[in-house]
Amino acid sequence: MESTDVSSEDYRADFGARELRCPIRTLVEARLWEEIPKGETGTGDTVAAD
Repeated sequence: MESTDVSSEDYRADFGARELRCPIRTLVEARLWEEIPKGETGTGDTVAAD
């Protein structure tokens, strides 16, 4: 998986980590939407994000 640094582009000190939730969620969901149809992950599987 391609590494993406969301911390530098979306972090704003006045809002804290809440601002990072949306881009992180979007990246994780996008990757899962690619992998599920390929059969690389499915029901009961555990996925991890670094």
